[in-house]
Amino acid sequence: VNEERLMELYKSVLGSWAECPVRAEEIEGPIPPAFLTFPKIASTLAFIDGHTSFSTILSSSKMTRLETAAVLSQLVRSKIIVVEES
Repeated sequence: VNEERLMELYKSVLGSWAECPVRAEEIEGPIPPAFLTFPKIASTLAFIDGHTSFSTILSSSKMTRLETAAVLSQLVRSKIIVVEES
């Protein structure tokens, strides 16, 4: 039950699971360069290509769906990845 609630919370940050995020052209704010090399961050960023949906990333990641959603949420909140408006 808690996992379902957390996934709904992450969905509220990320938007539709069908959206395909892209890397931001410029990273805003003080993000230490080493942050992008953390294994969970780097492995999630490897999926970000503008063509792969959140849903596909969640199911393809070697981490749990919950862990992956948490990382994606962190990347969106940090403005490292964005969902482009169509």
